Amino acid sequence: MNGDHDMNIARAQRLPIFILCALTLTVAAPSARAADDREIGRLARGASADEIVSLGRDMPIRRAMEVLSAIAKESEGKVIIDLDKRGDPIGIDIVNVPWHKAFEMILRSNALSYKEFKDHYLVSAVDGVAGDGGLADMVTADQREVVISATFFEADRKQIKEIGIDWSALLGSSSDQIEFLGATNVTDDVFKAKLEETELASNFSLSGTLKAFESENIGEIIASPRITVLTGRRGRVQVGTDFSIKTRDFAGNVIDNFFSTGTILTVSPEVIEVEGMSFIHLLIEAERSSAIPDAVSTQIKKDQASTEVFLLDGEETVLAGLFSTEELHVRKGIPFLRNLPSWMLGLRYLTGYDRVEVTEKELVIVIGAELVPRLDERLQDKVEQARGHRVRAARDALDQIQYDVRSALDAKEASNELQ
Repeated sequence: MNGDHDMNIARAQRLPIFILCALTLTVAAPSARAADDREIGRLARGASADEIVSLGRDMPIRRAMEVLSAIAKESEGKVIIDLDKRGDPIGIDIVNVPWHKAFEMILRSNALSYKEFKDHYLVSAVDGVAGDGGLADMVTADQREVVISATFFEADRKQIKEIGIDWSALLGSSSDQIEFLGATNVTDDVFKAKLEETELASNFSLSGTLKAFESENIGEIIASPRITVLTGRRGRVQVGTDFSIKTRDFAGNVIDNFFSTGTILTVSPEVIEVEGMSFIHLLIEAERSSAIPDAVSTQIKKDQASTEVFLLDGEETVLAGLFSTEELHVRKGIPFLRNLPSWMLGLRYLTGYDRVEVTEKELVIVIGAELVPRLDERLQDKVEQARGHRVRAARDALDQIQYDVRSALDAKEASNELQ
């Protein structure tokens, strides 16, 4: 009996301990959650409302860096620079987070890092990882460079038909005669050339031909970009403007989406060498576009062509057949009277009429590639030039010494004769 009584007493003593532990755990869990909430609130209170951002997972990294850079400039006087202009999505949803924390989250989720300088943050890939996730490409001294030149020529189709131009005649390598005599209502010969087949391949220039057409008012050269690109790399030239359209993301933030317009040339050359002969594999993206504002949205009028070709050093290729139509509303009739107001006895209807003139344009793009001499060859040329300069300088100095010696001897002989 006494043993049972002692066990009951022990159980009664342990029961308050169990109850106290359970109450402690029950109170501790909400306290932990509350602590987390307080930490988030503390971070939010530490940053002003203008420094809190929300970004969707589909936003491009380039655009996210622009948004964060604008905030960083206001808060710290620094900007964020991403030289690679990455277009991949950030991949994570960011909701009500201070901008610097969001900046680090985006970099961490995309294997990127940054270095902080006095007036900017510089974004770069983690060591050994390129922007696309592959191994970083190394630039070596033996890589070739390619000069890419392009001519954007806009021609009037009506005049082209009148003259009888056939672009295949300019591109064909088997023809030995090229002649544009014009139609029956054109009296002058516009262009005439007679070349041997070997001369056509080596000396004939499509760009020069387009300049001749421009001088005859057949069309207009609207751009002639020229760029030097390292083999295996991407080069881009834009002659135009970027415009933005304001939209809202999932969090309600107003963001600007930028679009490029104008004359845009993007090329990716690769030099391939086979049995001592070099040729160029060229990826081409050419575009001529313009923005047309509208009450509902903004339209982009675009002529675009993309292709890949093989070219020898100094060769040219052409992209043609990009047609566009322009409508121009004009009023014809008797000068001055045709522009009278309609309430003046209706004379404007008797002395003039409205007409819509339709103009058809054709965009012709000529692209040429030329290999730049190797770096060691250019260095050797510099050394040869420097050696030549030194040899010429030494020869000139020797000639001067010989002249001075002869002058001194002549003076001595003259002095001896006088004595």
